[in-house]
Amino acid sequence: MKPLPLNLSQLVADATTDFLKVHKFKVEDKAQQALLEMGKKQDAKIQQQIAGGKLTADDLKAGLVKFLEFAMEVAQKANSQSVGDDTLYRALRDNCPAVPWC
Repeated sequence: MKPLPLNLSQLVADATTDFLKVHKFKVEDKAQQALLEMGKKQDAKIQQQIAGGKLTADDLKAGLVKFLEFAMEVAQKANSQSVGDDTLYRALRDNCPAVPWC
Protein backbone atom coordinates (compact mmCIF):
# COMPACT_ATOMS: atom_id res chain seq x y z
CA MET A 1 0.00 0.00 0.00
CA LYS A 2 1.40 3.37 -1.03
CA PRO A 3 1.72 5.94 1.81
CA LEU A 4 -0.52 8.97 1.59
CA PRO A 5 1.14 12.28 0.68
CA LEU A 6 2.36 14.12 3.73
CA ASN A 7 0.49 17.24 4.84
CA LEU A 8 3.37 19.47 5.97
CA SER A 9 1.12 22.09 7.57
CA GLN A 10 -0.57 19.49 9.73
CA LEU A 11 2.74 17.84 10.56
CA VAL A 12 4.25 21.13 11.78
CA ALA A 13 1.10 21.87 13.81
CA ASP A 14 1.12 18.39 15.37
CA ALA A 15 4.83 18.56 16.20
CA THR A 16 4.38 21.98 17.78
CA THR A 17 1.44 20.70 19.85
CA ASP A 18 3.48 17.71 21.06
CA PHE A 19 6.39 20.01 21.95
CA LEU A 20 4.11 22.39 23.89
CA LYS A 21 2.55 19.54 25.87
CA VAL A 22 5.96 18.67 27.27
CA HIS A 23 7.82 21.95 27.46
CA LYS A 24 5.30 24.77 27.99
CA PHE A 25 7.72 27.04 26.09
CA LYS A 26 6.12 29.43 23.59
CA VAL A 27 6.61 28.79 19.88
CA GLU A 28 5.96 31.94 17.88
CA ASP A 29 3.81 31.82 14.76
CA LYS A 30 6.84 33.00 12.74
CA ALA A 31 8.73 29.93 13.95
CA GLN A 32 5.98 27.59 12.83
CA GLN A 33 5.88 29.35 9.45
CA ALA A 34 9.67 29.01 9.16
CA LEU A 35 9.41 25.27 9.88
CA LEU A 36 6.79 24.94 7.19
CA GLU A 37 8.88 26.87 4.66
CA MET A 38 11.93 24.71 5.45
CA GLY A 39 9.82 21.61 4.90
CA LYS A 40 8.41 22.87 1.61
CA LYS A 41 11.94 23.27 0.26
CA GLN A 42 12.58 19.59 0.99
CA ASP A 43 9.09 18.29 0.16
CA ALA A 44 10.04 16.17 -2.85
CA LYS A 45 12.92 14.55 -0.93
CA ILE A 46 10.70 13.88 2.10
CA GLN A 47 7.88 12.43 -0.01
CA GLN A 48 10.38 10.19 -1.83
CA GLN A 49 11.81 8.89 1.46
CA ILE A 50 8.33 8.18 2.80
CA ALA A 51 7.31 6.41 -0.41
CA GLY A 52 10.51 4.36 -0.27
CA GLY A 53 9.88 3.33 3.33
CA LYS A 54 12.99 5.11 4.64
CA LEU A 55 10.98 7.61 6.68
CA THR A 56 7.56 7.72 8.32
CA ALA A 57 5.41 10.69 9.24
CA ASP A 58 5.88 9.73 12.92
CA ASP A 59 9.67 9.75 12.49
CA LEU A 60 9.48 13.14 10.87
CA LYS A 61 7.22 14.54 13.58
CA ALA A 62 9.55 13.25 16.30
CA GLY A 63 12.45 14.88 14.48
CA LEU A 64 10.60 18.19 14.37
CA VAL A 65 9.87 18.00 18.09
CA LYS A 66 13.58 17.38 18.68
CA PHE A 67 14.42 20.35 16.44
CA LEU A 68 12.08 22.55 18.49
CA GLU A 69 13.92 21.33 21.60
CA PHE A 70 17.23 22.39 20.01
CA ALA A 71 15.69 25.78 19.20
CA MET A 72 14.39 26.09 22.76
CA GLU A 73 17.92 25.55 24.08
CA VAL A 74 19.19 28.29 21.75
CA ALA A 75 16.41 30.62 22.93
CA GLN A 76 17.10 29.89 26.59
CA LYS A 77 20.81 30.62 26.14
CA ALA A 78 19.79 33.98 24.68
CA ASN A 79 17.45 34.57 27.64
CA SER A 80 14.43 34.46 25.36
CA GLN A 81 11.05 33.21 26.53
CA SER A 82 10.01 31.78 23.17
CA VAL A 83 11.18 29.97 20.06
CA GLY A 84 11.24 32.38 17.14
CA ASP A 85 12.29 32.01 13.55
CA ASP A 86 15.73 33.41 14.42
CA THR A 87 16.32 30.70 17.02
CA LEU A 88 15.14 28.05 14.57
CA TYR A 89 17.72 29.12 12.02
CA ARG A 90 20.47 29.15 14.66
CA ALA A 91 19.39 25.70 15.85
CA LEU A 92 19.41 24.46 12.26
CA ARG A 93 22.93 25.76 11.71
CA ASP A 94 24.16 24.18 14.95
CA ASN A 95 22.37 20.81 14.64
CA CYS A 96 22.40 19.89 10.98
CA PRO A 97 22.10 17.03 9.87
CA ALA A 98 20.15 15.93 12.96
CA VAL A 99 17.22 18.01 11.72
CA PRO A 100 14.80 16.12 9.42
CA TRP A 101 14.91 18.61 6.58
CA CYS A 102 18.30 20.15 6.88
